[in-house]
This record gives sequence, structure tokens and C-alpha cells, in this order.
Amino acid sequence: MQSSSSAQPQDVKIAVMSGNSLPGTDEHGIVTGRWKTGLFGFTESLIPNGFMSFCCPGISVAQISQRLGLLSYTQVIGMFGVVYLIALIAACTRSAFWDFLIIISVFALVLSLARLRTSIRKRYGIPGGPAKDAAFSICCGSCSIAQMASHVESYEPGSCKFGPPETLSYTS
Repeated sequence: MQSSSSAQPQDVKIAVMSGNSLPGTDEHGIVTGRWKTGLFGFTESLIPNGFMSFCCPGISVAQISQRLGLLSYTQVIGMFGVVYLIALIAACTRSAFWDFLIIISVFALVLSLARLRTSIRKRYGIPGGPAKDAAFSICCGSCSIAQMASHVESYEPGSCKFGPPETLSYTS
């Protein structure tokens, strides 16, 4: 006896891991689909992550950018150096021009931080949007920097290294 139902072949999706990656991570072991830590996750690694993000944000951002292969470590340090120089001149001169210039510079830094956060979210498939990235960058930039640093593993826990980290290689 034959069954009268006509069975159609179904496509079956199979998850294939590449290299040594685990489910929920990429080929470098970086977490995908969610942030590795919460916004206040820097408390898990106060030295160096919390310290660097709050006291030396330019170095942390430079390490994150270098790690991702976006801008070089020295380019980011140079940009932060220019902003700090403008801030110093603005503080010393009390000139409306320099005050305006520092406002524009800080706005550009916050925008760059939000774009870096968006880039990380897109690369690792983390839910969210540009508005949320901007809000976190404005309201708690240092916390956002620490979260990004934890996510891309741009620092070595327990060690305050000020140099550039190894850049991740991506083939896609």
C-alpha cells in the first residue's frame, strides 16, 4: 500500500563551524550575536579596562580600532592628541573661537565613538541601532569604550599595556 500524501523534500539548515570557533563566536573566539559584557562590565577587569577607558580613553579607542583593523593605533592617538591640544588652548586663552572649536571637536569624537560602536555591532551581529550607539557614547562614553574593548579583547587582563594590540584578520 502506498501513502496518498505527497511528501516534498525539505531544506534542512545545518550550522557549520569554521576552524576552531565555538557556537556564538567567530574564528577568533570573539562573541557574536550579543555583547560579551554589559555596559558596566568594566568592573570585571578594572585593571586595565576600567582604568584605561576612564583615564586614557584615547589609548583604549586606539587599541580597539587597531584590533579591528579600522584605523591605525597612531592615527587614533594623533586625533585624540589634537583634541586635547585644542582643549588646552581653549582653557588657556578663554577665546570664543577655541571654545567653539573644542565643542566641535568633542562632538566629532562622540560621533566617531558611536560609529565605532555601530561598526562592532554590525561586524559581530549584535542587536541595536545607531541611535542607541549614539546615546551610549554621549551618556557614558567611557563605559561604552570599556564594553567595546572587552568585546574585541583589545587588552590583556591585569596588564596596562599602552601599545597597539594584534590586529584581527578577516577574510570576509
